[in-house]
This record gives sequence, structure tokens and C-alpha cells, in this order.
Amino acid sequence: MLRTLTRLFKAMSSPSPPPVSRPRPNTSVSPVAWVSDDVWSAWQYWGSDPVPSDFPTIEFPDLIPADAGDLERAPRAEIPPGAPVPPPGRVKELAQLLASTPPSVGVRHPVWPVCCSRLATLINHDGDGVELEKIESETGPLDRAFLAQDLRSNWDCRSDEQLADTMRRGYGESLEQLREGGVEGLVIFQCRSCGRVYVGGCHP
Repeated sequence: MLRTLTRLFKAMSSPSPPPVSRPRPNTSVSPVAWVSDDVWSAWQYWGSDPVPSDFPTIEFPDLIPADAGDLERAPRAEIPPGAPVPPPGRVKELAQLLASTPPSVGVRHPVWPVCCSRLATLINHDGDGVELEKIESETGPLDRAFLAQDLRSNWDCRSDEQLADTMRRGYGESLEQLREGGVEGLVIFQCRSCGRVYVGGCHP
């Protein structure tokens, strides 16, 4: 009886064992090739609460294949070593790929370039991701790294004169705001096949 009481007293007075630490999942690595690690990591930072399993991470994307003028106008940057390359496919298939992105805080109604028959990779979303200064150190100003169809469809250009003026200005104003410290409604992509860099818009 005395031994039993002694063991019980020791068990009650001994400090509890430290909790077993389990490694947290690495949220800095993107699970898909069309969202860069830098952007994915930022999304995890902003999305502290779990989202539903059917949450639309990339909602209402506007897929636009780069035309000959876009290919000529878009500057190139070095592709990060070992960066995954999105698979090729038709636009309908690529839209299904975007829809398969795992649930996360994401982006709403982005213009999404298709280059080299692949989804371009999102590398900057509203300033989060690869820094604009770093990108433009390789490409120069990205003001005119737009998709012409984006301007025709989304910028309310009702005449050839309006379109020409819009193409001259491009995304210069939005990028200047980003250079000065902040902007909403801007996305930057890189084709991980050829290295071309594109700018587009999204909903804030």
C-alpha cells in the first residue's frame, strides 16, 4: 500500500513530458507550377484561417494566349533553376488546370497569359512575390509587357485611337504605384518555358 501511494505521489509531482512536436507542412512551396513559391507563400501568410475544400483559389480567370505582337513585345528574364514548368495544353485544358489549384487565399478574375501553349507562372500578385525591382533589373520597365487582347477586352477601348493610346501607356501607371510602395489589381507572370514576362490585371 505504501509503495502504491509513493508511486502515485511521484506521478503527480513529476513534470509532464513535453508535447511531441510535429513538423508543420511546408507552406512556402507551391503545389502547382503555375503559381510561384513566392506568391504561394504570401497567400499562406495572408490566409491564416483554413478555407473550404471547394474554395476557388483562382476565381474567374481570363486566359489569353499571347499573340505574335505580345511575343515580340514581352521582355525575358532568367528562369529560376529547377523551376517547374506547367504542362502544355489547349486553353480549355489549361482552364481546368487552374481550377484544380488547391484551396488557398488566392486571386480574383486575373488576366492569365498562355505562352508556349502553357500557363504562365504567377510571380507577383499586388506586390507579393518576386519583387518588381528584381524582375525589372533583368527586363527593364514592364509598362508595355501587356497582352493586346487584355487591353481590347478589359480596358473599354471603343476606337482605334483609344486602343493605340492605351497600348502606348500600357500598365505604366499601375506599375509606378507598385514601385512607390503599393497597388491593388496587378499581376505579373513569367512563362517558365521561354522566360517572357507579362503584366495583367485582377480584381483587388
